[in-house]
Amino acid sequence: MGISRRHLLATGGAAATVGVMRLANAQGLGLTDIRVGTVFPARSGTGSVLTSSNDFIGENARMGAISASRVFGGEAGNLDMGFKLLLASSPTPEAAIRAGERLVATEGLHALIGGVGEGQAEVLSAIAERAEIPFFNVGESQGLRSGVCSRFTFHIEASAAMYLDAMVERTAAQGYRRWFVVHEDNDQGRDLGQAAIRAIAKRGRGGEQVGSAASAVEQPLYGDEMDAIKESSADLVLLLLDDVDQIAFFGQMESYRVDAPAMPYPVALAQSRNYIASAQLRSPFTAPHHRIALWETTLRTNGAYAFNGLFMARWGEVTESAGWAAFHAVKIFFDAVLAVGSAKSGAIVDYLESPQAHFEVAKGPGVSFRPWDHQLRQPLCLVRINHDAQWSRTDPSVRVGVAKIAALLPDASVDRAHAVEILDRFGDGPNETTCQF
Repeated sequence: MGISRRHLLATGGAAATVGVMRLANAQGLGLTDIRVGTVFPARSGTGSVLTSSNDFIGENARMGAISASRVFGGEAGNLDMGFKLLLASSPTPEAAIRAGERLVATEGLHALIGGVGEGQAEVLSAIAERAEIPFFNVGESQGLRSGVCSRFTFHIEASAAMYLDAMVERTAAQGYRRWFVVHEDNDQGRDLGQAAIRAIAKRGRGGEQVGSAASAVEQPLYGDEMDAIKESSADLVLLLLDDVDQIAFFGQMESYRVDAPAMPYPVALAQSRNYIASAQLRSPFTAPHHRIALWETTLRTNGAYAFNGLFMARWGEVTESAGWAAFHAVKIFFDAVLAVGSAKSGAIVDYLESPQAHFEVAKGPGVSFRPWDHQLRQPLCLVRINHDAQWSRTDPSVRVGVAKIAALLPDASVDRAHAVEILDRFGDGPNETTCQF
């Protein structure tokens, strides 16, 4: 069963009207072909844990991109345009380089989509920069948004600053005021720890950081961290470790009888249903009751119900964050082509940066790219975990029941006239970024 644009926009209201106007404006413009390349990890039989983890979310991203190609390929055909989605597999950054360069050299791409898996967004961004085509990052939350940035890179994935602002605001709203930060003992981890301090200062309602710990990656024991948390009298832990280490940390919190709950950083894999169920199984008492995510498959407003339902009908899988991001990366590029009447990269980049370019992505009003760092301003999902849920790999309805949408953060639908200002509460503002185009 294909996902039709009419179903996706059925509850979109004004967005549907804008889509019809763009289609009418695109008639007769002579657009003949659109070629979009995607580079994602895919199941290849490789045995390593890292590769298999990337494969899982990469496969959902691939489903999202293919679903989008069915929708927008049909629209392109109605306009006498061609639409071609090129798929490539990349279990490692080295494979991503080979795949991206091959697609650019042989297919004449108009856009590139990827970024799932450590290091892949960086290499694909560099390839797109050399080719001077837009690259849509759908999986990397930390890199490519500071220092010398690429004008051709646009971020569908939320930034670390956005995630941390949401984590602090959510916990501050619950009354927490004393945060302990646990981050990785490497450059990336220290950067994330500093970003957490800034988030506490901005969104912590007068609270404070009362301690921190730098943990080695894949550290087997966290006794020192547990003791430091208890000695600090922290009332909440911001847990900024990777997905594997988060599960180990939660398990040891239970053993060490740490009373302060932890809010985990939403690493890409940690947003998936499989991961949430696994974390709950291993730490039934200390696993979090809420998580922050880019997308939630039980979201119903702004056209999300139709999108999630039809994704499930097409694939028999829940829409994970990577699937939502890949689908809407294709959609945003296609909408931009229709808006400017051209697939030329200069015109597309100018449009994506413009204040007039707002996009319907099933998250409500105000969704658009910040001109200072090309981050998509958008709400994030507060997800409530069902601690009583059972798990079944073969029953989709049971997998859906693992979690449920609790709220959008921030919810710009409450004040559509000021949606952009509301969404800009989360993430780096123009005076906080070091991004230089």
